[in-house]
Amino acid sequence: MKKILITIFVIAGIAKQSPAQINIYHPFPKDTTSWVTDLYYNTCMGYCSSIFYEMKGDTIINSQSYNKIYRRDGQFFYIIFPAVGASFTACSYIGAIRQDSINKKVFFIDSTMTTDTLLYDFNLTVGDTIQGWYNKWSMPPLIVSGIDSISINGNYHKRFNFQNVPNFPSLIEGVGWSGELFGCNILSALWTALACFNGNIIVQEALINECSVSLDCSIFVDINEQNAKKHFSLFPNPFSIQTVLQTEFFLSNTTIEIYNSFGQLVKQLKNIYGQTIIIKRDNLPGGIYFIQLIEDNNIIANNKLLLTD
Repeated sequence: MKKILITIFVIAGIAKQSPAQINIYHPFPKDTTSWVTDLYYNTCMGYCSSIFYEMKGDTIINSQSYNKIYRRDGQFFYIIFPAVGASFTACSYIGAIRQDSINKKVFFIDSTMTTDTLLYDFNLTVGDTIQGWYNKWSMPPLIVSGIDSISINGNYHKRFNFQNVPNFPSLIEGVGWSGELFGCNILSALWTALACFNGNIIVQEALINECSVSLDCSIFVDINEQNAKKHFSLFPNPFSIQTVLQTEFFLSNTTIEIYNSFGQLVKQLKNIYGQTIIIKRDNLPGGIYFIQLIEDNNIIANNKLLLTD
């Protein structure tokens, strides 16, 4: 098993308090991003398991744009040092994140909820009081006791510290909590630590193997998708009634498939020929969709659709 966590930050060490460094705002990621949290318990003499989060893909919820969050759990164990074995659960969608860059806030909507709630506030000052994390969890309010900065991948990020709740992680601007993505101690863990962020080791005890793990949460899982090099246009896009698909190549016995933001096939057009195709909305609800063109069981092109009401 892993050794018990001793040193927290390696590449994320405390930085000198330069006003220029602290005053540069680092927004929360909006593209594909990954977090790995290590969980430590007394029951297994230290490290027990890891939680893998990935932000990948976007969606429309309540007429607002969000980035989807996926999760799976894993466990790493030594076989013959330094070889490492691992086991993982299946990847699952848990909710979505919305960023308000102007007000330096991040909101989260759980997959079981209909409205979002504040997850991170990067506009805090010393003495401010916030809820521990989004309202699905019950935690005492947190009081900002100090603000400094840390270096992650060569960039200085503002760090908010809290002392009224013992051993509670810090909040890192543009990254999230230094413990678990949502700040909480999962299943009463003795300790949680952000091991990897965007494929880079954050804590000393993290394994390179952890940081290189892919969640593989792509909506389209097809080895031939990487060969999709042809392009087409959609106009209008967004659209409310119909759109026109125009290709630079001739379609021959092509199948058009449209998927919703959860990867479900919602529309299919078969035996398509030509270069100009009208696609009608029919009864599809507003939101983000993904369209792909298939010939001979290969995805030859794909794109994104946005339907408005």
